[in-house]
Amino acid sequence: LDSRPWIIRVISKFKPPIPSFFIEKSVPIFGDTVDRTAELVKLRANVAAGIHTVLCGERGVGVSHLLKKIDREGIYRLDDLKPPKEKLMELCVMMKKEGVLSEIPKGSTSGVLKFLIEAVKDKHYTLIIDSISDITADGVSLLRKLKEHFTIITAIDAKKRSKIKEIFFGIHETIEINNLNND
Repeated sequence: LDSRPWIIRVISKFKPPIPSFFIEKSVPIFGDTVDRTAELVKLRANVAAGIHTVLCGERGVGVSHLLKKIDREGIYRLDDLKPPKEKLMELCVMMKKEGVLSEIPKGSTSGVLKFLIEAVKDKHYTLIIDSISDITADGVSLLRKLKEHFTIITAIDAKKRSKIKEIFFGIHETIEINNLNND
């Protein structure tokens, strides 16, 4: 027990603020992912070899940064596959801008998909989808059809890891992206 008078005990609990020039300030570097060179090398090798790849990791571990670092000719990017018809049309517009498609098809989703498949037949293109965590049944159906003609590179939240086999049946590789140590 403290035998000092109560006023001294109360005053001793308050400490003066530390002047700001004594505090170390760390400045985060934005726009670059933390040391993910091993995962990036593996991902680039999979893109070159045409292997469908799913990056599986917690939110905030740098999966989006890894996907943005993949850059070469014949790569198209979508943020997700919701709603499927609009995303398929967005893909067609991107391919028209690069001269792969002669025109943007009109009509039903299946008609647009047939037109797109005819245009990319016997060519190597890669489709990067930022996230398939909230994919719908129509999106899964579209993904399975696109998977036959595009190399799919995508990411899924670690909490929904069990859905990978449902969505990506067949040959694919899953790369685990874990939190890094703070060392």
